[in-house]
Amino acid sequence: MAAPPWLVLVADDMQDARDIYASYLEARGFRAVTARDGEQAVEVATSERPDVIVMDLTMPKMDGIEATRRIKRILGRTRSRSSS
Repeated sequence: MAAPPWLVLVADDMQDARDIYASYLEARGFRAVTARDGEQAVEVATSERPDVIVMDLTMPKMDGIEATRRIKRILGRTRSRSSS
């Protein structure tokens, strides 16, 4: 049985950018979830555990660099995706 499509978190404060990235990824067979700022990116990453994160660096509430640090701290530095 094939592995399910990869889940990608798109974090960007610009709605248009989130929509474009998500649509592009979904058209190519990925699943996509979005976050509008760094705080929400941490929440979504923690609950959804995406395989890949596309992170804007300059966002309100919490920038992408701090959000990435927190996500790494919460989820660990590395994850491997099971191919079974």
